[in-house]
Amino acid sequence: MTQPQSLVNRVANISNLDLVAVAAEKLLSRVDGLPGIGVMYGEAGRGKTIACSALANQTRGYYVQMRSAWSRKTLLEKILFEMGIKPAGTIPNLLDQVCEQIAASRRPLIVDEFDFCLRSDGLVELVRDIYEGSQGTLLLVGEETIPQKLKRWERFHSRVMAWIPALPSAWMMPASCRRSIAPKSTSQKTFWPAWLSCRMVRCAAYA
Repeated sequence: MTQPQSLVNRVANISNLDLVAVAAEKLLSRVDGLPGIGVMYGEAGRGKTIACSALANQTRGYYVQMRSAWSRKTLLEKILFEMGIKPAGTIPNLLDQVCEQIAASRRPLIVDEFDFCLRSDGLVELVRDIYEGSQGTLLLVGEETIPQKLKRWERFHSRVMAWIPALPSAWMMPASCRRSIAPKSTSQKTFWPAWLSCRMVRCAAYA
């Protein structure tokens, strides 16, 4: 029996949430001296935004979705807006406000569509400044080419502790894999992340 598309996508999204949640837990609980940046990457349609939005709710993290037209100042202002802080002053002042809040709250900062930052050395260095100034946890989300592109900025690349490849949505997998991860009945509402992740990783090997 063919599973409804919404059900299949829900299974895939839960699996990616499980992966990013484990990575976030390791980043947030890391010992002093270890890097604190995680990067979730993958092709469009793999549920990265949904997974990271859910993670932001779970961790009370600060979530911003980067836009192509944003400048360094705009990014800082959007982060402060998410923090509930009124932006004030120059870019260095805004940067200090962001760093102080991340350090004080110990909440993660999640930057979605991070690919747009890679178009500008200034934006990449700004995000690194946020990390260096706060020593907090940053999760960056974008397309599958991010790991390769970030090698251009060696000091940034070396601060990434966790590389998180987003698993493919179930509809992108072979039918045998889709059958193995889909519940037997559409009335089944409970999913077990550990079991689900194991199955999804096994299926992803064939994608």
